[in-house]
Amino acid sequence: MTFEGVAEVSLTGSRLSALGGNAVFISNEARDVEITANTIVDVGDSGVAVMGDLLRSTGLGARQFPYNVSVRNNTIREIGRFGKQVSGLFISTAGFVTASDNVISGSPSRCATKAAPFSQFCV
Repeated sequence: MTFEGVAEVSLTGSRLSALGGNAVFISNEARDVEITANTIVDVGDSGVAVMGDLLRSTGLGARQFPYNVSVRNNTIREIGRFGKQVSGLFISTAGFVTASDNVISGSPSRCATKAAPFSQFCV
């Protein structure tokens, strides 16, 4: 499921399973996104990936990255069926991402990754 160029959206109480790539991909101009109380199981790459484009982001007010993202109360397990450098929650080039009360297991790599110094991440 991809969230791009959206504002004030949520994914709540869903089951995402047997997917080949990232289960949830939040990118570029996504704002005020909530991922809450979902079950993500048996996916090829990361459970939830939050990624922006630093090259397109400028100091002139253009934000080409996700902003105000909340990932709470999710169960993420058995990820990385195809990719091995995956995470239950992967964050790169994003602003104000809050993650809390998630249960993450069964990853060949990590539970959570903050991949860029630009990202702001609260646990």
